Amino acid sequence: MAGLIDALSRRDTEGFLKFVSKKRSFRYLGTVEKPYRTELVQYSELEKDLTSKEQNGGWYVRLFDAGPDIAFSYFAERSQGRAWKQVEENKFVPPDASSDSPIFVVWRNLEGRWVIQYIGDPGV
Repeated sequence: MAGLIDALSRRDTEGFLKFVSKKRSFRYLGTVEKPYRTELVQYSELEKDLTSKEQNGGWYVRLFDAGPDIAFSYFAERSQGRAWKQVEENKFVPPDASSDSPIFVVWRNLEGRWVIQYIGDPGV
C-alpha cells in the first residue's frame, strides 16, 4: 500500500502501473451514492491513457490531475506519508477516515503478487 500511495503522491504513472495486473482488470467505483457506478479498467487502456496523459476525461486526469478533492492522487497527498488504515482483510482507507470511507483501495493476490482489485473514489 505504501508504494501505491507514494506513486500517487509523486504522480508517478509507471510506479502506479506496477500495482495493476496486466491479465485481470480492476474495478473503479464511483462512491458518491449507492448503487456505486462501476467501471472495469483494463491494463492496456490504463497504460495508454497514463502514458499519453490524456486530458479529455482519461485515466490520467481522474487519477492524477483532476484537481484538489477530485483526483484520486489528492487523497494520497493528503495522507502526508502516513500509512493508510487496514479496515478489512485487503481493504485500506486514508489514515483519518472511518472504515466505511468512500475512499479506499482493495487488493487481491494474483499469482503471488498484490495488485489493485477495487478503487473507491467519490470524485467520480
